[in-house]
Amino acid sequence: MTTTLRVRSHPMTKRSSMLLEQKREALLNSNKTRSLSISTIRNDNENQNTLTFVFVSNDNAGVRYDWGSGEYYNEILDVTGAKVERLNTFFKNHARDVDSAIGKISNVRVDNGQLLGDVTFGTDEDSQKILRKYEEGILTDVSIGYTINGYTVEQGATNERDNVTVTDFDIFEVS
Repeated sequence: MTTTLRVRSHPMTKRSSMLLEQKREALLNSNKTRSLSISTIRNDNENQNTLTFVFVSNDNAGVRYDWGSGEYYNEILDVTGAKVERLNTFFKNHARDVDSAIGKISNVRVDNGQLLGDVTFGTDEDSQKILRKYEEGILTDVSIGYTINGYTVEQGATNERDNVTVTDFDIFEVS
């Protein structure tokens, strides 16, 4: 893991530099989830059960809390660092079991700085009910589960949050 430190507007002591490097260590290999508002849902004309979702948008900064340091920080997912090999199934919640599976994920790609994927919903009643809720605009978010493998930290100025850019992460589920 490489941690890049950039100082803005105030000097760092050697001790504060070491603390900055250490305070986010708990991020590595920990599972996270994040809900994202869907800015674009497109229906596949060939298959009325298929929708295209934005899994990670290009404006995805979220505020997180570091339980170790007691501080809030901004987390930004660098879409180019996403590993998606494990994405196969779309779940109705974060329980990755057969009863929660409602769709198949395919054609995961980066387009205009966003991570997109096509979801083909199952034909069973539960899957179709959730598909209709997305089409009607009742459901507007998807959530990803991911494991952080690498990141950089940009220390915020006094009274500003640090920016943690996740540069390497495995997305292991979408719901």
